[in-house]
Amino acid sequence: MPGTSGELTFTEMCDTIAKYVFPIEAESDTIAFCFSYPTEAMQDHDAKIINFNKEVQITNGEGQLIGENLNRAMLASGCKEPKKIMILNDTIATLLGAVAAYPERTFDTYIGFILGTGTNVCYIEEVNKIPKVQHETISTNTMIINTESGSYDKVPRGTIDTIIDNESLLVGDMVLEKMVSGGYLNQILLLTTKLAAREGLLSQRLFDQIEIVESLSMTDINAFCDNPLGDNVLSKMVFGNDSDRQVLYTIIDRLYERAAKITTFTFAAIAKKNEFGKDPTIPICISAEGTTFYKANIYRDRLLYYMTSFFNRELGYSYEIVHVEDATIIGSAVAGLLN
Repeated sequence: MPGTSGELTFTEMCDTIAKYVFPIEAESDTIAFCFSYPTEAMQDHDAKIINFNKEVQITNGEGQLIGENLNRAMLASGCKEPKKIMILNDTIATLLGAVAAYPERTFDTYIGFILGTGTNVCYIEEVNKIPKVQHETISTNTMIINTESGSYDKVPRGTIDTIIDNESLLVGDMVLEKMVSGGYLNQILLLTTKLAAREGLLSQRLFDQIEIVESLSMTDINAFCDNPLGDNVLSKMVFGNDSDRQVLYTIIDRLYERAAKITTFTFAAIAKKNEFGKDPTIPICISAEGTTFYKANIYRDRLLYYMTSFFNRELGYSYEIVHVEDATIIGSAVAGLLN
């Protein structure tokens, strides 16, 4: 993604994407563009950027139409005719990917779920329940709603959450996302471990090591979780000290557990709104995508626990979490083909 390794203008972003697309532009008159940031959907399937999050550094993008500007860049790069460009969120694409992958299955509804660098959920709503939609302009009875759940701000936060938020590019925005997604969990863990060391919960040796660490990757964290005595960065830091290893593992475990609880109540809110999944023979299909979801084994184990104990047994909603290979690509193609 342009803007992840240095600041770019929105125009430079469009020029970069146009260069990626141009070699195959003759293959189709339509481009389905999976765009993973908050936008306002337009009736012509274009979208207006609200902002960039996940610490992506793109300037002058707010309020710009993505498709219109990408077409302009495509024409400048040598494309002969403008394309029909359809913008959809990656969460929407993930939901559509599951619909395409299970044509023979009957589900009560579908939820698209992303947990990678950021997080988001979407669901299918009846059009007559959406007050701001002019119903006479809609030809279908249902519409996929991109909730931008990462912006939910009613979750109780701790000291480290506030620090992370205050140091982010968008202070006060995407509060939930900053508590659960891979773009921030590594920072939360590092700062929490440093605070624990300063308060004497860890040995002086680990305190001295962790104080000078500037960053940890999610790969480092998950490698330690999968093999706390293995050959990885964190295991080497706590080598020979059982107490340090157990405390560090517990900190990570609790942070992932909190993320799992937050995800569970996000799903529960959607199920409860329309009482989806009440029939155990016709469950909710949750199409899940994202590196954090699939590579953080502790998180996934905790999520399944709370989905079973709370979502299913306490609230009475049935569900099935599915993984569709290349869901966002397939879902984007579905959107383009079905217009």
